[in-house]
Amino acid sequence: MAEKPEHDAWRDIANIFKLAAELPATTFDALDCLTMVPKACATAFLKAGVNRIERWWSELEELPFSWHLISIADWRIAVTAVRTEVTAQAAELDMEIPADSYLGHVVQHMRKQLGGDSPLFAFLDEQLELGMELPAEELRFARTSDQMLEQMLLRPEFNELLGRRDPDYYRWPDWTVPKQVRRQPLFEKLCVHQPEKWRRAVADAPVVAALACSLGIHLERPDVIYLRRLRNFDRHWFDFAYRVTLARIIAKTPDDVLLGTAPQKNSVSHC
Repeated sequence: MAEKPEHDAWRDIANIFKLAAELPATTFDALDCLTMVPKACATAFLKAGVNRIERWWSELEELPFSWHLISIADWRIAVTAVRTEVTAQAAELDMEIPADSYLGHVVQHMRKQLGGDSPLFAFLDEQLELGMELPAEELRFARTSDQMLEQMLLRPEFNELLGRRDPDYYRWPDWTVPKQVRRQPLFEKLCVHQPEKWRRAVADAPVVAALACSLGIHLERPDVIYLRRLRNFDRHWFDFAYRVTLARIIAKTPDDVLLGTAPQKNSVSHC
């Protein structure tokens, strides 16, 4: 393309620059800043509405951002704030607005992106009494038989991944798990342990994302970017393992810790 100025794609690029020129210079800086405050992202998604959430998603995908990393506590804050706002507006109009009017489109979009129901929203539905009655099979399974969940679901799924991404044909990405995640007591218990070093980054990545989401662990931008690359290596494995691991963490962790309402001696940054 660089050597073919007549290439059709140049017309598209020209249109992109034309559109960009019509935006304020601070537009992309504002979006970039938004990604640094996860609870603001969560609120933005809740307020986006069914017709705009896809646009929000695609725009933020261009930045060092991952929906998987917004913490449960930040989602709780956002859901509570938006529900209060919507309830107040409904009261002024003497209307009753169901929970799915401000959360349903996010739940459906998350299901589309992750290929299944999120235990995160099932947990919030349960804790905040939203009345949505979201599916919570993985969460119920994790609460009753965590070991079976690993043996019957995670390990077989990883073996299927090895078949899909045969190392003789695919180069598996490498990565070092951030120290603030590795030192979490649950980390070793949640990992699908792999003897070969070349497998570990792909195996560990969903655990890192699920722990960050559950416990509000801050990841530096290079790690966020690399987590996205690891997800792109095999989205089916990453999203499946992320959902199952998230359910396992929720089952093992006190509710107030997950919701961010537990008294803390040392505050944890969510930004």
